[in-house]
Amino acid sequence: AQFLKPTVITLVYGLGFGMILVLLVVPALVAVQHDIGRQVRAMRRGLRAGGLRWGLYALWAVVAGWGVATLGHAAVMGALWSPFAAMLPAGALGNAMITAMGLFIGGIFVAVALAYVIALAGYALLRARRAV
Repeated sequence: AQFLKPTVITLVYGLGFGMILVLLVVPALVAVQHDIGRQVRAMRRGLRAGGLRWGLYALWAVVAGWGVATLGHAAVMGALWSPFAAMLPAGALGNAMITAMGLFIGGIFVAVALAYVIALAGYALLRARRAV
């Protein structure tokens, strides 16, 4: 039965990998798809509201502009945009793309948090006006 060893090893590893794929990876991908679908539906509902629509368009414009200023400039020129490079310490400029990605993610976090606070304040103001 020595000649069957490679076949058995292949079958065992194939079945193990298939089990992990079917029991862990596929359900995780289905859950991620469901979560993203809920976010897309919420965004579509938000776009139907008049004031919120323009706020979301403005947020998308800020995200696109910030992406061009950080990641876009680093991808095209190979270095950070000079105002950003001047603000950061010299040791932080090791790899321009990694630094630009960090700046992009941090800036997006700040922009979304600020938009959330503004929307929350606007919603509170709207509820206060309706209550009167």
